[in-house]
Amino acid sequence: MKYNETEVPMEFKGRLEGGTLKGEFITSRGAREAVGKKVN
Repeated sequence: MKYNETEVPMEFKGRLEGGTLKGEFITSRGAREAVGKKVN
């Protein structure tokens, strides 16, 4: 990700369960949960 002139390396680990993507974004500052749903 890039914010203005600052770049933050980020990794995503997750899995698809039906129409929902569940996982976490991992940076040097720690991990954050992420959930997404399929939109038709």
